[in-house]
Amino acid sequence: MTKDNALYARHAAELSDVKLRYVKIGCVLGAVLIMGGSSADFIVYPHMLVEFVLVRLFVAALMVCLYGLTFLKSAARYVDWLLFGILIVSNGMMCYFIYVTEGSQSPYYEALLITLLALCTLFPIGIKHGMVISSFTLVSYVITCLIHSKTAFDEVAFFNNLFFLVFAVLIALTSVHFNARHRFEQFLLKLKLEDNNVKLATLDELKTDVMANVSHELRTPLTLILGPIQELIGRYHSGNNLSLSLMEVIDTNARRLLRLVNDLLDVVRLDEGKYAIKKAHVNMNHFLAGLTDSISHMTAEKEITLTKKICDGSPIVDGDLHSLEKIFINLFSNAIKFTPEGGAITIKTSVTKKSFTASVIDTGIGIDTENLNKIFTRFTQVDGSSTRQHQGLGIGLALVKDLVEKMNGTIAVTSTKGQGSQFSITFPLADNQNSATISRNTLMRPDPVAPKRSEAHATPKVPTNSNLPPVLVVDDETDMREYLASLLADTYSLFEAADGPSGLQAAKDHHPHVMVLDLMLPGIDGLQICKLLKTDEATRNIKILLLTARIDETSKLKALEAGADDFLTKPFSATEVKTRIANLAVQARLERDLSAQYKEIQRALEMLKKTQGQLVQSEKLNALGVMSAGLLHEINNPLNFLSVGVQLLEAEEVIANDDDLVDILADISKGYGRISTIVNDLKGFAYRDKDELNSIFDLHQTLDHAVKFTASQFDKITFNVTTVTNAKILGKSNNLIQVLVNLLVNATHAVKSMPPGEKPTVELYTETSGENTLVVVKDNGHGMDADTLKNIFDPFFTTKEVGEGTGLGLSICHTIIEDHGGSIAVESEPGQGTTFTVTLPTAT
Repeated sequence: MTKDNALYARHAAELSDVKLRYVKIGCVLGAVLIMGGSSADFIVYPHMLVEFVLVRLFVAALMVCLYGLTFLKSAARYVDWLLFGILIVSNGMMCYFIYVTEGSQSPYYEALLITLLALCTLFPIGIKHGMVISSFTLVSYVITCLIHSKTAFDEVAFFNNLFFLVFAVLIALTSVHFNARHRFEQFLLKLKLEDNNVKLATLDELKTDVMANVSHELRTPLTLILGPIQELIGRYHSGNNLSLSLMEVIDTNARRLLRLVNDLLDVVRLDEGKYAIKKAHVNMNHFLAGLTDSISHMTAEKEITLTKKICDGSPIVDGDLHSLEKIFINLFSNAIKFTPEGGAITIKTSVTKKSFTASVIDTGIGIDTENLNKIFTRFTQVDGSSTRQHQGLGIGLALVKDLVEKMNGTIAVTSTKGQGSQFSITFPLADNQNSATISRNTLMRPDPVAPKRSEAHATPKVPTNSNLPPVLVVDDETDMREYLASLLADTYSLFEAADGPSGLQAAKDHHPHVMVLDLMLPGIDGLQICKLLKTDEATRNIKILLLTARIDETSKLKALEAGADDFLTKPFSATEVKTRIANLAVQARLERDLSAQYKEIQRALEMLKKTQGQLVQSEKLNALGVMSAGLLHEINNPLNFLSVGVQLLEAEEVIANDDDLVDILADISKGYGRISTIVNDLKGFAYRDKDELNSIFDLHQTLDHAVKFTASQFDKITFNVTTVTNAKILGKSNNLIQVLVNLLVNATHAVKSMPPGEKPTVELYTETSGENTLVVVKDNGHGMDADTLKNIFDPFFTTKEVGEGTGLGLSICHTIIEDHGGSIAVESEPGQGTTFTVTLPTAT
């Protein structure tokens, strides 16, 4: 297929859809006009009105059927046949009316003429279709007139009507030709326009790709320039002034180039529709007040007076914080750049029932009236000459306008050359804006930017939501605190302080995870607070983000040396401060988790050591028990023989009459008694009978028995007994008597060696503590040191002289009490006496 044939085929394909729309219109219009023709029937042939109306109804129904066929999927392929269907149906009806009325003299030939002109001039058909329609109309009229037989054939009327029909055919075919050619020319123009649009889109896409690639590629070398140059500035900040100045020039211009690159990237993202807008409720008064404070040092450097005129209330706007910062930082930067030293910049806000307006007003160089309509055009500079004083790409204000409109806002500018400019941005208020929070009095209250030292002793503001990670903001600027609060309130539990001392105290009281700290503070500056917090064990884990307007390397080093974890230079973006705080909060959480895990591991190690000691002690006891059982088996038999032999010898009369032998037997009996006592102790240690610890006994009676058994030991000793009644214990009374006797005897031994003049005293008393009963044996004897206390319950450990004890008594007591489900504890200090406390579960 040739190029021309392809064009014609494409044109015909597009024309088919257009024809189909016209066929639909023709069917509807034809049905209406056909029925409307009944009025002419009534006037011209009233006697045939009924017949004609029926015919017209039938033909209108056929038109409706044709209209229905246009909705078939294949209708576009057969649109020419549908068009011919309209022609055949309408012409057939007219020819019928001509035939049944007066033939060549019938006035209905005029309807054929109208149909012909309508189809050829209104419908988008070609010359071939026009000739077919014209030929069909002429032939059908001639045949109808020739076959008519009701009236005489009128040759004059026939040729007259035929002349007008032929004349109409010529007009129709001429119209078809020129209309078809015009449509084809329009088609060619459309193709050319589409081709140009594709080329423009390709070029625009290529331009965007080039801008994006160049911008991204520029960021890498810029980073490699900024990093080393900042290191050089920090390393040689006290060196040659000329060298330092040159390095600072490089740093300043590299940063300027980086800002331009970032603006280019934003333009690219806007064009590609990839610039993300994340709307949130923003308190514009707090936002602008804080942002203004963050640039105050820039105006101070040029000695420009910066004034805030903030309206009353808290207007809320649905906006993207990152985009809002770009907008107003750009306007502030332009105002500072174009305002000479000694000038003034005013930030003014106002609010109505439906909108909020912020204006940046300067007393700078102004803009010519004829250039006002150019300032929002991309890559356009008002002063485009090679000698212009202020540099830039001309995309700042264009970017501002795009971002404002993306948030449904508007921007307007008024300016007078040599007098200054005013940029005003208006945003609609949020849908759920509470009108009660906005004062209807929109008069401005002047608020020059200056440190509010009157708040030097303000008390910290305590948050209401304590479930979020705590963050402390310390800044003497109220607006700055409110601005930071508006950024962080949804994510953190905020504390606020307005000066150094209160901020330091708030940090110690609340232990925030992160502390946002201004460098310049009344009372104590930020560096000193850093040092104090980082040297205190209780607060050294607080992460500190230091805010400063100084960008020199010396200030950064001082901040890091003072213990700051990070620092942020004013002016800063909301995204940057939120990201830095989030990172520090994550670090703080991880450190706290590690610290908690470390403490848990330490506790586990301590328990492990304790358990290990208990296991060793248990093994010792088991081994000693086995040894004691063996000793009992080996000692019992000879001991029994010894006992029987002594008794038999004492019964002999010869020995009874000999005093020396009696004394010898008495010594033997005493030794036997001593051995018997040791054996009984070993028996209690080796054979712990737990099966009999299942009876409930009265502790009061057990104490009475123990006191009676030891009454002989309390000669010249003050003995005080205080007992509770009805204390019931589950276990074995005799075993508990053994414990109490042992404790009481030990207490009497401890007080007998007291110096003269001191009154030896032993106390026995009981107490009730919840579900337990406490039995306390207390003496005012010589006491024990710490080393002795650690081993007091070990088997065979004793502080008595050799031959005075086996060291099993307290060990057996400890075992008996544990078997009863209780515990025994001892408290003692040298010279302060000793207290044993036995804790036993009270029986229910």
